[in-house]
Amino acid sequence: KPGESEVNVEKKIENRLFLVQDPTLEEILKNRILYIADGHHRYQTMIEYRDRMRLKFGHSNGGHADYERTLLFAAPDKNLIVLGYHRIIKNIRSKYLENFIEKLEKDFHIIKKLNDSVLVPDKKGQIGIYFQGEGYLVESHGDTIGKEPLLGQNIKENLDVQILQKRILEKILKIDEKMVKSGTY
Repeated sequence: KPGESEVNVEKKIENRLFLVQDPTLEEILKNRILYIADGHHRYQTMIEYRDRMRLKFGHSNGGHADYERTLLFAAPDKNLIVLGYHRIIKNIRSKYLENFIEKLEKDFHIIKKLNDSVLVPDKKGQIGIYFQGEGYLVESHGDTIGKEPLLGQNIKENLDVQILQKRILEKILKIDEKMVKSGTY
């Protein structure tokens, strides 16, 4: 029900749903598709802002900093561009690079390999890798990656960025999300 909380005690997460009853907003969004992108960045920024307000004023600026702001704008399909997710890994410990391609082939099929070229994925589920002067285009083996299911309970687990993070960066190169954010690995 609107306004009621759903709390996940284990993860200390509280979700609330609010019913917006503004007829103007309802009319504007009627029969339209609403895309929400990069919500996690906006959320992290708002958490940081809230915490700064609490430090500065001893509260969250009259409660205003406790609510996430949302920006809605028109983005017709022809103008919507989804940019690639890129990671440049430098100064990684050499022991994790040993047999990297062989380790990769346990969970991924190499579709294409070219010398001195960066290969760009052309569909969901593909990942382009440039390693030691060669470009690789890879995708997972069917519905599983190794012995682990590809499809998880959460849609986030099915995103190519999560597959890259969990199955390549963490599993093979031992670079977790905290290390990616801090740039230390």
